[in-house]
Amino acid sequence: MQLLTECPVCGKNQWKPFSKSDPAPEKLHHAQVQCVECGLIGSQPQATDAEANAYYAGSYYETNWPDPELVLRSNTAGYTASEFPLMESMGVSIANGKGLRVAGIGCGYGGMLLMLKERGFNVVGCDISMRALEFCKSKGLDVACGKSPGIPLAPSSADLVVTTHVIEHMSDPRAFVKELATLLRPGGTLVIVTEDACGSQERWDWLRARMKRSLPGFRTSTDHTFVFGPSQLARICRIPQLETIRVKAFSRPPLPESLHWKAYKGLFRTSDKIRGHGEYIMAVARRPA
Repeated sequence: MQLLTECPVCGKNQWKPFSKSDPAPEKLHHAQVQCVECGLIGSQPQATDAEANAYYAGSYYETNWPDPELVLRSNTAGYTASEFPLMESMGVSIANGKGLRVAGIGCGYGGMLLMLKERGFNVVGCDISMRALEFCKSKGLDVACGKSPGIPLAPSSADLVVTTHVIEHMSDPRAFVKELATLLRPGGTLVIVTEDACGSQERWDWLRARMKRSLPGFRTSTDHTFVFGPSQLARICRIPQLETIRVKAFSRPPLPESLHWKAYKGLFRTSDKIRGHGEYIMAVARRPA
């Protein structure tokens, strides 16, 4: 393990306790802190790059997502209902990808790439998990084993770079964004999706625990290194290689729920909508033409 010092968003080194989880062999992290300056949430202490790489390459999918077909169906439904309409509303045209090249970084089981391939895009992807890559190849996808830093794709080779639920796992998210930007052709578009750290339910759990003079448990996965709010994600994308940065929070349509649970969750969803937050965040940026 290693200690988190400088905040990758604001550069400060002042943190306050945020949440905790009972240590266990299968967990990468067991405590979170929050940057006093910008509000970024980070795990403390953090797994080293070697520890994280071994986990994601060897047991992440096997332990958390063992059924690729189930994950593929779930993601396809989610992307159709939420991510794809939001991408279109934020100026990312995905209806007809003929002649355009997409790079999926941390492509997982390939749901996003398969849907873009159906729309005519020339798709390539990379992931560190051989289990995920073998499934992608069984679906006819062009994928390679690799991670950041050192993504095994040529610079300036993609019109669109998409990475969903990857940046929260990175030990240096700003360096990750810089490397993604190098993959873009001039005028190309970068899309980043991650979870929203500032949801109303998360805040309620934190306040309720603090009133009891304790810390809440993790609301996020214990393998996440950082958890962003919309403002922090926008700031991490403000690099010289990118422009026209737009960030928007969103939530997927709720699953069928009991009336009691629907009312309880509905309060948080309504509050999130008013506050400009949600379950997830999408950032869209472009490389200057």
